[in-house]
Amino acid sequence: MDLEIAHIPLSFYVHIPWCEKKCPYCDFNSHAIKDVMPEEKYVEALLIDAQMEINALRGRTISSIFFGGGTPNIFSALSIGKILTFIKANFSVLPNAEVTVEANPSRYCISSGKQIEESLLELRQVGVNRLSVGVQSFNDNNLLKIGRLHTGGQAVDFVNMSLHIFSNVNLDIMYGLPDQSIGDFHLDIEKALILKPSHLSVYQLTIEENTEFSSFRPNLPKDEVIWSMYQKLIQELKDADYHRYEISAFSLKGSECFHNKNYWLFGDYIGIGAGAHSKLSFEDRIERQNCFRQPDKYMEMVLKRNGSHKLRKNLKVEELPGEFMLNVLRLIDGFDVSLYSSRTGQKFQEIRKLVNLAEEKKLLTIFGNKIKPTMLGLNFLTDLQEIFF
Repeated sequence: MDLEIAHIPLSFYVHIPWCEKKCPYCDFNSHAIKDVMPEEKYVEALLIDAQMEINALRGRTISSIFFGGGTPNIFSALSIGKILTFIKANFSVLPNAEVTVEANPSRYCISSGKQIEESLLELRQVGVNRLSVGVQSFNDNNLLKIGRLHTGGQAVDFVNMSLHIFSNVNLDIMYGLPDQSIGDFHLDIEKALILKPSHLSVYQLTIEENTEFSSFRPNLPKDEVIWSMYQKLIQELKDADYHRYEISAFSLKGSECFHNKNYWLFGDYIGIGAGAHSKLSFEDRIERQNCFRQPDKYMEMVLKRNGSHKLRKNLKVEELPGEFMLNVLRLIDGFDVSLYSSRTGQKFQEIRKLVNLAEEKKLLTIFGNKIKPTMLGLNFLTDLQEIFF
């Protein structure tokens, strides 16, 4: 393996694991606040975690920073700013780096509109330039069924306020919700398009293990109804000039999410925080890292300052085709053949037979040096990805 690390983009991920309430469909590393959220102690742990990565990332430049959760806007702008200031002071960060914070409209349940506006302005002032809002739906009944705390009206108000303050705003929308009709979903998309965010991420609700919905399964729409929702989504966003660049991501011109696209292009990323993941390339290996998931355990281990808060694993050569294709095949426009060698250190010819097999199945196409999934491949993405494992 001979990787040219300088040519591999690097992103920085910060995980804030707390929420006001755990949603019944959520399998992310998120934890409902029970008593008092240890915000100050957790920020201290994050800074120590980041400090321990300075030497490993020396000479590399960070292209994007992403605060995910959980509910990152549950933290004060002061805390977010403190973390950003530390990152920018101790790492090389592009002057125009994309800095995203995930935010939930449920903050409206405990704060006034004026307080929300002030907190969003403070986020912009500390260096955040992109907001990703967890709307999920504008329908009050559907929001209630999936355990969201905000109403559709509060979501509209929050998004309007966000768009007034930030030029780059993403909305997360879900479909296939319990008892949701095609008409319900059409209205959600219609309301989203009226708001005109720069980016939309639209996901089908899936029942994941170890969630409340896996124990108490809700009544989901039939497959043919979900398929109709999906087809309607693709057409309506296309008609509204949203470019579909990833299987679930749509953007207006020039507003693709750099951070997520770096994941999908098998770029590098460093993750700090409870449950955060990292993927880092070195000249002779690619390493994956996982932080302890439980916040209390994570903070306890980080304070030892010996790196024991992370589990580390070098990817085996035979794992690289699957790891690479798991990500890049999500991209609508595909990838250049040369990317495989530059991101894995392996020769493309070693996976040529598998690529040919996928092409024979009409799951992907090859045009010169460009490989991209077909519409059939996108619709049966798991089947396409499994060929490379």
